[in-house]
Amino acid sequence: MQGDDVTAAARSLAAAGLVTAFGHVSVRTDSGDDQSGFLITPPKPLGSLRPDEHLQEVPLTGDELPDGVPREAWIHRAIYDARPDVGAICRAQPPVATAVVSGGVPIRVLHGQGAFLGREVPVYGDARLIREREAGEALARSLGDAGGVVMRGNGAV
Repeated sequence: MQGDDVTAAARSLAAAGLVTAFGHVSVRTDSGDDQSGFLITPPKPLGSLRPDEHLQEVPLTGDELPDGVPREAWIHRAIYDARPDVGAICRAQPPVATAVVSGGVPIRVLHGQGAFLGREVPVYGDARLIREREAGEALARSLGDAGGVVMRGNGAV
């Protein structure tokens, strides 16, 4: 999965109503050396991305994010750092999952299609946007080895 696939995934999230204003999609660019990082969609509505949209590169090292990337890129960076098995990430706002978790109801997997999430979808309990490294790392810990995590009142990854 690279450029065109990332923008196609991003537009699909928008078409399915899974992003409200903004979301983001990224893909790992593991070059096997110290230059590893990821490509991420720019901070604009995902439904407006063109197939040839320029994706922004973010390294997995350093104390700051590059200029112009979504501030929530800390989410992606922390997960890629904690989970070498993860090749791509999407940040969306699925309305039903967000509402259910906000109401304190656990989301339990009921069928095989959701089995990759584990028995119960993990919840990150802080509803604030994740705009700092430490918050991204806390979310990655909440994710653990599951296939996704719902952010209480703030969507899912």
